[in-house]
Amino acid sequence: MSAETASGTVPVSTEAGGGRLLEAHGIEKGYPRGVWPWRRRAQVLRGADLTPAPGEVVGLVGENGSGKSTLMKILVGALAADAGSMSYTGRLGYCPQEPVVYERLTCDDHFELFGRAYAMTDEAARESRRAL
Repeated sequence: MSAETASGTVPVSTEAGGGRLLEAHGIEKGYPRGVWPWRRRAQVLRGADLTPAPGEVVGLVGENGSGKSTLMKILVGALAADAGSMSYTGRLGYCPQEPVVYERLTCDDHFELFGRAYAMTDEAARESRRAL
């Protein structure tokens, strides 16, 4: 499998090696900044690598704008990288800093939305709701 990007294709394998959950190497991402004709490309990630060991807890730290959220979005497939390679085993996800609630939905609507997003059976969703 591969992910299409503006500059080509970033290889993505769903089989990480060595018992690893995730391996990412050389991840790069840039965004256009400014207005024409002075537009330039601001590099946010320059060759980021991440290979956590099984059972290891990893924290990404850095200043605002340093690329932490960009890297997480690339790792879970929500954003395409400009370069690099990734492989993973299983399913990946992340929880953004901003709460994901929608003002127009009721509490019950949120349970249904997230139950479906996590492919829960109706019974599992009801049990989860009761537990909370």
